[in-house]
Amino acid sequence: MIVETATIAPEARPSPDGEEPANIVLEAHHIIKELGRGAGKVRALKGVSLALRAGELTLLMGPSGSGKTTLLSILGCILTPSEDTLSIAGQSTQGLTPERLAHLRRQHIGFIFQSYNLFPTLTAEENVRVALDVRGKRGSEAVVAAQRALHRVGLRHKLKSYPGNMSGGEQQRVA
Repeated sequence: MIVETATIAPEARPSPDGEEPANIVLEAHHIIKELGRGAGKVRALKGVSLALRAGELTLLMGPSGSGKTTLLSILGCILTPSEDTLSIAGQSTQGLTPERLAHLRRQHIGFIFQSYNLFPTLTAEENVRVALDVRGKRGSEAVVAAQRALHRVGLRHKLKSYPGNMSGGEQQRVA
């Protein structure tokens, strides 16, 4: 498995000591994940470490079965690692309850699935507002936030469009 990163935003600033950018949003140290039990146990991840910074584009590449989905599921707080040091937005995930992990996931992690999973009977703005509702934003605050989000990804003109009337790329940006 290969992890490549590239800075895509000017916000990445060096830390005061000049060593590395101070804006790490997710950090993993020696992640291990074992699947199965007994003689059938398989080590899917073997000590994976990485740091993701704001403003970086990160690519995760590897052959089928190399652990990409398992790693993403752990980084997204869907699976728990067998052994780890994982921190999201400066908070360690070790020992957190499922409820606290869900809260971290809602506040700091977003998933875009290959099929986008948009509601076909909702507009682009309404689909974004559903995600905001899960995070506790409602009413006019959610409307403004949804419009800003769609504007940031170049979809201001698609606020009232339904997924069936958008291209795959537009649907992906809504997701």
